[in-house]
Amino acid sequence: MVWMKLYKKASLVPFLFLSALAAGCAESDDEILLRLKTEIESGQKEKAITEINHTLIDLNEDFSETLRSSSLPRKFVRNRSGSVTAWIEGDRVYFFNGKLDSVSLDENGTDLQISNNGKYGLVHAVTEDLCLLYPFSMETGTEFPEIALDKCEGRAAVMDNGEVWFPQNKKIFKKSDIESEEVQSEEILDIKNFSIKYKKLNNHFYLFSASENLLLIFYGTAGYYNLYSYNTDNSKLNLISKSPVKPVLYWTQKKDVLFPEMSNSGNKYDAWIFTGSAGKYTLSPIQISSKPKMGKSEKNPPMANFIPLGETGKYYIIDKSSSLARFDSRKNSLFSFPIKATSLIMLDSGLLYNDENESLKYRNLPFGEFEKNLLDLKESAEEN
Repeated sequence: MVWMKLYKKASLVPFLFLSALAAGCAESDDEILLRLKTEIESGQKEKAITEINHTLIDLNEDFSETLRSSSLPRKFVRNRSGSVTAWIEGDRVYFFNGKLDSVSLDENGTDLQISNNGKYGLVHAVTEDLCLLYPFSMETGTEFPEIALDKCEGRAAVMDNGEVWFPQNKKIFKKSDIESEEVQSEEILDIKNFSIKYKKLNNHFYLFSASENLLLIFYGTAGYYNLYSYNTDNSKLNLISKSPVKPVLYWTQKKDVLFPEMSNSGNKYDAWIFTGSAGKYTLSPIQISSKPKMGKSEKNPPMANFIPLGETGKYYIIDKSSSLARFDSRKNSLFSFPIKATSLIMLDSGLLYNDENESLKYRNLPFGEFEKNLLDLKESAEEN
């Protein structure tokens, strides 16, 4: 409640006096809501909305924990299930699965991948002479020997068993022993196994760990890619789609942490990719199985930083005012929450976000009844 904020700031007032004062004049949640509703109905809409926003910001601050106060932009990567996320801060990679941990690198990382089960991470780093791959355990923090390549091509991936798969010289290789000091890689796939739309351009492989034994492989360049699946058990390569325009994969978050009652774990789609053409991007869903299938494309969210939710067509995004918002592509509706963020990721355990000062915040509590009622009141006032 609002009076609780006043209590925190009035530390010099004797405790008993303040308690008596609060008990005598503090508004209950219901009284606050009734007063705000009355203000809105009497034409004081802007005043009421301003108070609602400030109250919600204060409540969110109370329910959020600061994990990192350093002012840095963070690009989050998560595994398929949403049990773990990781990000790079210079020469250190942080990972979070309910608790925060990190490992240090010899070089500044440029890209990061996580295994499907969230046990392993793989950082890319580029030096003047080499492309370095740093595998590590996100369960123990163990760093494994780096893999040094002549140059970086596309993106490598680490599998659930610790195998590192990487592109080099228009081929895809596998390093099976993650603890070995030597690369000892095995050639698995050749460029001849893949079709190319523009053969004269410099095409690359971009690899993603999608299940225990499944790699998703984007192959192409400059807005034109083919998407393949490769089963590491039976060595079967399947073409999934010729329509991707970016080699990027967005995992579906099926558990809505902020609104648990709106979770939809029954959604059959596990990931989304950008399709369409330049300036006319769409989103297409993927159902991941032994032979992944594409679903029907739909209008994409208005921002690049988004989280697809379990219910098709709904996303959490960062809007133009740098606030967390919920977007419904089917209704083309956008509702902003008074939570300022520059980047975000949702896990099954909670919401991680960089606030407007680039501090890392974590909220693991859903919106409470008072917050929901304030949000409903805010939405009603803004619509009228």
